[in-house]
Amino acid sequence: MIKKSEVGLTQLTTLKERQELLATLMKLCAVIIISTSIPDFYYLIWESIVVIILTVFTIGVFYYFNKKGHVEFAGSALALLLSILLFIQSSQLSFDSLVFLFYIPLIFGTPFIVDYKNKYLYYFHIAHPIIFIAILFATDFSLLKIDNYSEDQIEMIAEFNIIGVLVFCHYMVFIIIKSSRRSEKKFELVVEDLNKQNIELQKINDELDRFVYSVSHDLRAPLASSLGLIELSKAETNMDKMLYYNLLKEKSLRRLDDYVNSLIDFSRNYRIGILEEEIEFKSLIEQCIELNKPYGDEASRVHISIDINQKSVFLGDSLRMRIVLNNLLSNALKYYDEYKEWSVLKIMVIADENQAVIKFIDNGIGIDSSLVSNVFDMFYRASERPKGSGLGLYITKEVVGKLEGIIALESTLGEGTSFTVQIPNRKK
Repeated sequence: MIKKSEVGLTQLTTLKERQELLATLMKLCAVIIISTSIPDFYYLIWESIVVIILTVFTIGVFYYFNKKGHVEFAGSALALLLSILLFIQSSQLSFDSLVFLFYIPLIFGTPFIVDYKNKYLYYFHIAHPIIFIAILFATDFSLLKIDNYSEDQIEMIAEFNIIGVLVFCHYMVFIIIKSSRRSEKKFELVVEDLNKQNIELQKINDELDRFVYSVSHDLRAPLASSLGLIELSKAETNMDKMLYYNLLKEKSLRRLDDYVNSLIDFSRNYRIGILEEEIEFKSLIEQCIELNKPYGDEASRVHISIDINQKSVFLGDSLRMRIVLNNLLSNALKYYDEYKEWSVLKIMVIADENQAVIKFIDNGIGIDSSLVSNVFDMFYRASERPKGSGLGLYITKEVVGKLEGIIALESTLGEGTSFTVQIPNRKK
């Protein structure tokens, strides 16, 4: 949990923003030093010229280092330089010049110059102005006193300094408000992003719990059924019953195999990157039909017709395409309508340079319109038939999404179901 007090000016401010802020402060310091030195320049021309040139040159050097990205060095050096300059001028011009008032914005400006996460450096830059002020008052501002100024001249210098301090303080208040608003906005964005991540993590955690529970339950069911049938077979002497038990065991094991294959497909879709290879839809669909033949009597009751119109070379991920076709085919074969005299599945593909449009249309048991929106959810079963794992259509939608395609479903209970899949051609 992020606390608002932990968000500071240097923590949610980019390097570029800190560089811009420090560069502005340096320019302002140079202007104020020059303007407040005007009275000195008038009365002590040579000394003032030397001080102004050295100061401006030094600030220029710090400006260069700041521009190169050495923000900490430039900011710390600037703060120390200003502190020393204020001490020298205050000692020379006495208390009445009010030069020491510039220590106020210097102390309050430290967080903008120095990263306070480095507490020793931060405390140093808070301490040295206070130490200099203490020395000034202890020596009665006369350590380096120059007696070349009259009271009127000192009064004029004090007026210039008061204006300079007010300008500096006004600018610091402006920067504080601006930076606080920026930090507040960034903090809100961070919190918003974290809230979204927490919601997503909670969703993933809930899905993981449901996934583990459902997988363990659905894996145990066919295993328990097979083990029970094995126990019955041990005591059975009637050959017909033994064959019947073996048939039931085969169905349980095929159901288990189907479930394991679904888990493998689920894992592959997330682990393996998108492949680009030439796909020949007729051959791929025939392979899927051959793979689903073990469903025996139920599969034989479904008449499958194939209509392929592949107009150009189609590049895509054959592994993921096989998962999509296999799941849609398996779904149609599992949920045929046993009360209809003739079950039909039409598979149509139109592939061109832009995309492949794949349709699976059956006259199976169909899905109630109120349940259609849920069929792509993990472990959702729209039918009470204990044949599906509840993963097939979920995996299909995930795979189609990975291929940057879309899948649509139309179904009417008792009449049949139509799936339409659109996959972009990676050749374009």
